[in-house]
Amino acid sequence: MLDFMVDFVNTVDIDSGNHRVGVVVYNTEISTKIFLDDHLDKASLLQAVTSIRYTYGNTNTAEGLRVAREEILGAAGDRRTVPNVVILITDGIPNMNVRRTIPESELIKEGGSRLYLIGVGLSPGITLDAVPTEPLSDNGFYIDDFDALPTIENRLFSGICKETIKCVTGKADIVILIDSSTSVGKPNFNSMLEFTKDIAKSLDIDSGRFRVGIATYNTYVVHKSMLNAAQTSTDLLRLIDSIPYTYGNTNPADAIKFARSTIFSPQGGDRPDAPNIIILITDGLANMNPRRSIPEADLARDEGIRVFVMDIGVGKASELDGMASKPLEHNRFSVDAFDEMEKVKNALMTEICEESRICTAVPRDIVFVIDSSSSVGTTGFQQVISWISEFGRNIDIGGGHYRVGLVVYNTQVVKKVYLNEATSATELDEILAATSYTYGNTNTADGIRVAHQDLLGRGAGRRPGVQGMIVLITDGISNMNSQRSIPEADSARAAGIQMYVIGVGLTDRKEIDGIADKPLSVHRILIDGYEAMPAISNQLFDGVCTGGLPSPLLPSVPQPQPGTAVIKECSEGRGDILFILDSSTSVGDENFRKMLNFMKDIVRAAPIDSGHYRVAVLVFNSNVKVTLLLDAIDNQEDLLTYIDNIPYSYGNTNTASALQAMRDTIFIPANGDRPDAKNLAIVLTDGESNINSGRTIPEADAAKREGVEIYGIGIGLMETSEIDGISSKPLDTHSFNVDNFDNLNDMKADIFSKICIGKYMHDLLIIAVFVPRSNLSQYR
Repeated sequence: MLDFMVDFVNTVDIDSGNHRVGVVVYNTEISTKIFLDDHLDKASLLQAVTSIRYTYGNTNTAEGLRVAREEILGAAGDRRTVPNVVILITDGIPNMNVRRTIPESELIKEGGSRLYLIGVGLSPGITLDAVPTEPLSDNGFYIDDFDALPTIENRLFSGICKETIKCVTGKADIVILIDSSTSVGKPNFNSMLEFTKDIAKSLDIDSGRFRVGIATYNTYVVHKSMLNAAQTSTDLLRLIDSIPYTYGNTNPADAIKFARSTIFSPQGGDRPDAPNIIILITDGLANMNPRRSIPEADLARDEGIRVFVMDIGVGKASELDGMASKPLEHNRFSVDAFDEMEKVKNALMTEICEESRICTAVPRDIVFVIDSSSSVGTTGFQQVISWISEFGRNIDIGGGHYRVGLVVYNTQVVKKVYLNEATSATELDEILAATSYTYGNTNTADGIRVAHQDLLGRGAGRRPGVQGMIVLITDGISNMNSQRSIPEADSARAAGIQMYVIGVGLTDRKEIDGIADKPLSVHRILIDGYEAMPAISNQLFDGVCTGGLPSPLLPSVPQPQPGTAVIKECSEGRGDILFILDSSTSVGDENFRKMLNFMKDIVRAAPIDSGHYRVAVLVFNSNVKVTLLLDAIDNQEDLLTYIDNIPYSYGNTNTASALQAMRDTIFIPANGDRPDAKNLAIVLTDGESNINSGRTIPEADAAKREGVEIYGIGIGLMETSEIDGISSKPLDTHSFNVDNFDNLNDMKADIFSKICIGKYMHDLLIIAVFVPRSNLSQYR
């Protein structure tokens, strides 16, 4: 199998960035994970693959698929616009979490990934037939033994290599400029047309999201097709086939000018709400108007047009580099020969798809408030500057929808850039390039104050009636005017300014939590280091671009129907109940079911159908999964059915992150939390935290300071300090310990009597159940 992976790595294009490879090795549990961005060159990836050691155990295919979906494809190295492919290699039917195998494969496919199955020593007609993408004949491979793996390489690898990027979201108007000078020749010109057709096939033309105009040029601009010339993909492909080859000199300056002034016009089909893109394809440098080539490209960029330049056989050339947008690694493509153009298509399409998502819809005035204190350092500061520069290219600055200002601070504010100083992405790049790092203390309060009062209050370029936004980027807690930081943010909020915070490497988040708007899941973004900033671009982009909240996480459940059951004791009050269940390895499937039954007993005793009580569910092990929000289901029958289908998955015990999710994701108005409801949490887990254990009690304390009342249930605990620290006071009414999972049944009445307070509303979170490690064997 390792030899098979080595062959695969040697087949795909790792070094250019066209392909990335991750690995998951599983048996009873996951033994190896290689993330998609761990090894971005072929040599290091081959070394990592050949270093994987064999370990044995059971066949837990479901967990392997889950980790591939949630932790590899969902991690920072996964590129949103690049096709995802999963290859499952197994020689046996699963003997762990059997019922989860097919559902996990369905989740992978529903997420848009292509899933291949290689069954070794297996035959068609088994349960695993449902795992791969349909049709099975193209995506399922059954072979006699591992020695036969090389016999399927060509068929499998060729199928993967044909996976192409397609832009199916966003919107863009694209003009392709094709060099038809004498040096090209007719055969090579036809190759450029085929490449142009491949681009067209990768764009959603029929829905109207994308429009494509085409011009060929030599001495003059020869063929001219406007953006509105072809309304369907079929019409566009037919138009491309009809373009004739004519020869002459090489005059890209006039081609760019024609695209800018004629095709990108209302008469040419240009749309004001669509980003403009030029793709120039050439085999040589200009021999007509060469001094105008770069200035014409500059004019195009100043009007908000992104310019891609692709050359065949030219290589490094200052003229072509000068025409392309910056940075060159994202806008400049080069191949040695015409038959190699296909090699760069996916990389080009990735950039086009990203560009098509540029914000143009709702105007915003955005001020980035940048921490340049001593802890940031020169490297960290430059990473922030580069990230803002890249972000600026993804919002419509040149078209006037967006304006960007800057405040740089340490001991004091050291630089201000007003909202009218950067009228294009190019000008913003120049301003950022001239912004140098200076160090000092961390005076976040003054950074926010200046952004609010000087730039978004009365500053030059501030537009009345346009939403103001502050994006604070900091790696530390204020050590100057710290008592003013949150009040300054509150003052900005009172003036209608939205507050976003990017916290870098922070463990104490109290200050930035107070600065950021709610919900924190949208307005506060946490990363480990400045090098991780590119990974959060989409998250901030979505919030800034829409100015609103993401769609709430709702499970796929039947629409609720009116119910009738009301328990008399609780019929006068209301409660929002969130069960957060520990599904770590020590719990096991059987005991996890006992927790679900305990939850169902609580649900049966609560008046769900009347609307007095709500229920949400959160499951955690190494990670946290919000399974059900408070306002997702409002009748008892559907809720009980949903609980029965909650799957068990194992891992470590990360109680701290569960408590954090309780505050950040569950008990917020956007996800069903009611402002006049007292928030209650019932914590159940089978042992003390073994991930982020130092954060567990502080997270509970933070929740209690926000008014959450926490009940803890321990099962067979020898050491109760953590559960006591999690629980509210007094402990004799909030912290419980029973001998085993079966004893949960004996205490449900006691728990329900405490959460059922007739004339009050409650938001209730049940989180965890504790079990002594010494008793694990009886639960396996």
